[in-house]
Amino acid sequence: MKTNPTTSDPAVSTLDE
Repeated sequence: MKTNPTTSDPAVSTLDE
């Protein structure tokens, strides 16, 4: 899973929005 710059939450970063 990639890290979303807007959030460090792994469950949210999988959405990659």
